[in-house]
Amino acid sequence: MDAVIFHYDRVNLTNFIQELEEVIFTTKEFSLLLFLVTHPNAVWSKEKLFEMIWEQDIFYSDASTITVHIKRIREKLKQHGIQNFPIETIWGSGYRFNL
Repeated sequence: MDAVIFHYDRVNLTNFIQELEEVIFTTKEFSLLLFLVTHPNAVWSKEKLFEMIWEQDIFYSDASTITVHIKRIREKLKQHGIQNFPIETIWGSGYRFNL
């Protein structure tokens, strides 16, 4: 994985990206995480995330899929000691990766 440098509260997140290399994600979990990281500060609805990652219309699946994947991402990060990960749940709107 090529290192991508982001800045969060003036702290270089290169170490964070390197820590991610040690976490085992499913393909969809990693795709979702990568999408959020590469589109910082934007709020993405569950429906739009599903369309972008699964490349399907949300109406043909269960909307909770995104919630479950975000939960799993957070759990895996926490298991690896990464607790202050900036994925924010925006109640009624979706998710945002804060930079």
